[in-house]
Amino acid sequence: MRITIRKATPSDANFIALVMSEAINEGIMKRAEERLTDIDKEMLSLLENTAKREDTLYSWTHTFIAETADKKVVGGIIAYDGSKYRKVRSLTFELLRNILTFDPDTMDEEAHPGEFYLDSLAVLPDFRGKGIGRALIQHVCFMAKEIGMPTLLACHPENSSARRLYEDLGFQSSHTIHIFGENYLKMIKDKRTTY
Repeated sequence: MRITIRKATPSDANFIALVMSEAINEGIMKRAEERLTDIDKEMLSLLENTAKREDTLYSWTHTFIAETADKKVVGGIIAYDGSKYRKVRSLTFELLRNILTFDPDTMDEEAHPGEFYLDSLAVLPDFRGKGIGRALIQHVCFMAKEIGMPTLLACHPENSSARRLYEDLGFQSSHTIHIFGENYLKMIKDKRTTY
């Protein structure tokens, strides 16, 4: 399938909210095609408002969108320079406090200076398995390589299909971090790796 990857704009905030929601609550993209619950709607509204801002982790400024030849938005990836993480983390979690199911003060830092962090990735259910997620990750890895940084991400240990994809793309397990109330595997793709 032929897709184009472009920088997000503020008008993509609704889709960015879906990308974040899918990362938090797997299955919401499928429910969005059918019927969202009131809780889903509240979460999406808060995430959309967060995505419209320029000073949050989940901002449109940190997002890339995959779209088909007929301009249908089918996937997105949120990724950023880790040096921005600490500065915007508190504000982001404060904006989302009504939907958080964990204490952000007990959470390890996801990203650090000197890292390009792949925060969230999602593809619409009907477009999965077509290489779109892979293309989005490769796009971010190429950007990281251009600025001389390794790409890092956190993978839930039970998400074996995502882990296989990441390993296939050259990511290697580094260590465990505690985020969002659970332990995740931190994975790294060294900047010396060929993309």
